[in-house]
Amino acid sequence: MRVIRPLLLTLAATALMASLTGCVVAPVQPYAYGPPVYDAGYAAGPPVVGYVWFNGFWGYDRGVRRWNGGHWGPRR
Repeated sequence: MRVIRPLLLTLAATALMASLTGCVVAPVQPYAYGPPVYDAGYAAGPPVVGYVWFNGFWGYDRGVRRWNGGHWGPRR
């Protein structure tokens, strides 16, 4: 009886520690709301006379929401 009791306690403690090692919490993935803080994306003026700036927008690319930057282009 003196040998069995410490053995059972050791086995119980080992089983308890082994069961607790599976408790892992994954960190939350960061998610950006809205457009970037400040990203004008263009310098002084248009590359060609008559071009205008088209602002960037949020769009979907293969089911993932992504920021599409603005660009210079001809007037529509």
